Amino acid sequence: MLTGKVQPASLYSLCLPHWEDILAFAATAKNLSPGSYQLECGVRVLVKSYDTKAPEQCRYESHRKTIDLMIGLEGEEYIYVLPAQQLTPSEEQPERDAIKYHENPLLGRVLLSPGSFAAFFPGEAHGVGVWTQGEKQPLKKLVVKLPVEE
Repeated sequence: MLTGKVQPASLYSLCLPHWEDILAFAATAKNLSPGSYQLECGVRVLVKSYDTKAPEQCRYESHRKTIDLMIGLEGEEYIYVLPAQQLTPSEEQPERDAIKYHENPLLGRVLLSPGSFAAFFPGEAHGVGVWTQGEKQPLKKLVVKLPVEE
C-alpha cells in the first residue's frame, strides 16, 4: 500500500505508472459525472460518487492483476486494509479482476480526503466507503485501475 498527498506530483511517478497523466485528469475530474473514462495513455479511470457507510458494512476485495489507485475529490472516507492472506475468499469476479471477502475484521485504515490518494497493490485487501463522522456523507473519488504483471 502506498498513501499520501498528490502533491508534489513528481514524488510518486517512479512507483505509479502514468502518474502525471492521472493527476492531469484528476485536476479536471471534480465536475465530471460518475462513470468510466479512458485516458490517452490507455488507463481506465472511474469517477465514483456514493454515500459512506458504517464500519460493519465494510466488505473487502483484492486484485491479482491491477493496482487500485484512489484519489479523493470531495468528502472523505476510511478505507480498511489488511493482507488478503488473512481472509477467506467468498467470491471471485475474474471479469473485474476482483476477489471478494465477506469477513469484516477492522484492522488498519487509511483516510482518503480531497487531495490525497491510496494505492492498493495485488494481494492487499481493501474495504472502501467507511464513514468518518459516524453517519453517512457524500463522497466523490477517482478509482484508477493500473495493470500489473502477475
